[in-house]
Amino acid sequence: MDATSYSLVAVLTDEWSNSEDPQHVVDKEKTAETLEKYISMSKEEILAKLNQKDLNQVEFSEEGKNLSYDTKRGLKKKIYQVLFLKKRLQDYTPMGYLLHI
Repeated sequence: MDATSYSLVAVLTDEWSNSEDPQHVVDKEKTAETLEKYISMSKEEILAKLNQKDLNQVEFSEEGKNLSYDTKRGLKKKIYQVLFLKKRLQDYTPMGYLLHI
């Protein structure tokens, strides 16, 4: 059985956005307050990531990886200036092999 997980990425540069519909983090405080409710990082840790200089985007270490679809969906309803990288996970349980016996 396969499953899907997501990794969280925040775009920091405005070079990839347009002014009418920004696709980058505009309000870092609000973004950090929202993210701390969904990932195991404090607001201060998230702000430290978001305030890094000379970066176009940031990831959120292990805390921002392997997020469920429900977590992704909840975050997208609150803030849309974050991206999610989709990862397909494969489950190799012994039960799958027993079906062929």
